[in-house]
Amino acid sequence: MPKRKTVFYRRLSGLMPLLLLLLCWIYFSCRVHNDLLLPGPSRVWRAGLALWHDGRLWTDLFVSMGRVGLGFLMAVTVGLPLGLLAGRSPGFAAVSRDLLNFLRQIPPVALIPLFILWLGLGEAPKVLVIFYASFFPILLSSESGARQVDLHLIEVGRLYRLRGFAMLRTIVLPSALPSVITGMRLGLGYGWRSLVIAEMLAASRGLGALIVEARGYGRTDQILVGILMIGLAGTLLDLGIKALERFTPWVERGEKTS
Repeated sequence: MPKRKTVFYRRLSGLMPLLLLLLCWIYFSCRVHNDLLLPGPSRVWRAGLALWHDGRLWTDLFVSMGRVGLGFLMAVTVGLPLGLLAGRSPGFAAVSRDLLNFLRQIPPVALIPLFILWLGLGEAPKVLVIFYASFFPILLSSESGARQVDLHLIEVGRLYRLRGFAMLRTIVLPSALPSVITGMRLGLGYGWRSLVIAEMLAASRGLGALIVEARGYGRTDQILVGILMIGLAGTLLDLGIKALERFTPWVERGEKTS
C-alpha cells in the first residue's frame, strides 16, 4: 500500500474514537432531553459561537495561554540546566536528590492557598503554580537524558578540550534532546491542568474562570464549551512541543515520542 494511503488510513482510524464519542454524546443528549444536564452538540456549538463573538471566549483563552506560556518558560529556564547538571554531576545530584524528591510529592493544587497568601490574587500565584507543576517533569527528563549520553561523545568532547558549559551545550544537550522534549511535553500538560484548577479557585479571567461563572448561571452548554476549549488548546500546545522533534534528526522514527 502506498505510504500516503497508509498515513491517511492511520489518521482516519485515529479519528474513529472521537467520532464514536460524538455519536454517544448526540444519543444520550437526545435521550435525556434536559439541556441543564447534557446539552447537545448543536447547542454547545451555538454557545461557543456566542462567547467567541462577544469576545469572552478568545479573551479567556488568550489569558490562559499567556499564563501557561510564562510559567512554562520559567520552568524550562530553571529545570533544563539543573537537570543536565544533575545528570552529569553525581555530587550535585546527591546533594539535591532528597529535597527535590520531597518537593515533587506535593501537588501544586495544595500550594495554591499558600501562594495566594504570599502573593495575593494577581497573576503571580497562577504563574507560580504552572512553574511548579511543569518544573519536575522537565528536570527529571533532562537528568535522565544527560545520564544516557554516549560516553564516546563525551570522550570526543574532552579531546576538543570542552569543559563545563561548553560540554553541556555542545555534547550533552543535543544528545539528551529527545528526553528533554518528552519532559517538556509532560511538564506543559501538568502546567496546563494546574492552571485551569488555579483559575477555577481564584481568577476572574481564563478558561477555568469561565467554567466557574457558567456553573453559577446554570449554563451547562458554556461549561462544555470551556471544557472542550481546554482540551483543544492543550492538544495544540502539545503538538507545538512535539514539533521540536524535527530538530532531532539523529533519532530513529520509531524511537520518537508518540
